[in-house]
Amino acid sequence: MTSALFAFIHHLLAFTLVAALAAEFVLIRQPFGLESVKKLLVADAFYGVSAILVFLVGFTRVFRYEKGSEFYFASATFNMKFMLFIAVGVLSIYPTISYFRWRKSLLKEAATENAVPNPLLKQQGRVKVLITLELIGVVGILYCAALMARGL
Repeated sequence: MTSALFAFIHHLLAFTLVAALAAEFVLIRQPFGLESVKKLLVADAFYGVSAILVFLVGFTRVFRYEKGSEFYFASATFNMKFMLFIAVGVLSIYPTISYFRWRKSLLKEAATENAVPNPLLKQQGRVKVLITLELIGVVGILYCAALMARGL
């Protein structure tokens, strides 16, 4: 029963992660301003917390429940899934840092009533690309999970 509960929690957190990343994908395409950056920070917080918890619950499942760590770490599919998870996490660093920088810059600009600085708009394009790559990585993770469920 505990194994099923951990599997449920793991999947619930994974869906939360995907929902938060999808929210970022939509929000980054909104008109750029302080309100949209605040929403991005909230979505990114959900994304980050769910990613950490997915990792912790997943490793609890690997080491304490299911088939055991030897089985999983001997699986090429599991290793690919894990590497994709790490890659997606690394890709998420730049957007997270950017959101905090944008908020700081936009708050400063709001105090002086200036327009949105052009460098921020250029960074927004990079963040769009990175979020898209993160989503592609998540699709790869889901594919690996489907393969693992079939014993591959």
